[in-house]
Amino acid sequence: MGKGSFLVGSIIGGHLGDWYGRQFLFYMCQLGIVITSCMTTAARDWQGYSVCQALNGLMYGMLEVESITLLMEYTNNRWV
Repeated sequence: MGKGSFLVGSIIGGHLGDWYGRQFLFYMCQLGIVITSCMTTAARDWQGYSVCQALNGLMYGMLEVESITLLMEYTNNRWV
């Protein structure tokens, strides 16, 4: 479940970053990861745990795409 949502987050993360702004989405994904991690530790059953882990994987996938893209935009072309 976590790896599948990571894949989906990686696919849609670039499009959402183009629409809403990469830096905004970067910070929102970090906030979402903190929230879903806390929700995962507080889950009382396996269904809630699975949903929280799926959301966590989705945000990690989007965060990975946004962080790599932001690094490529902010660094000099000399380092490419």
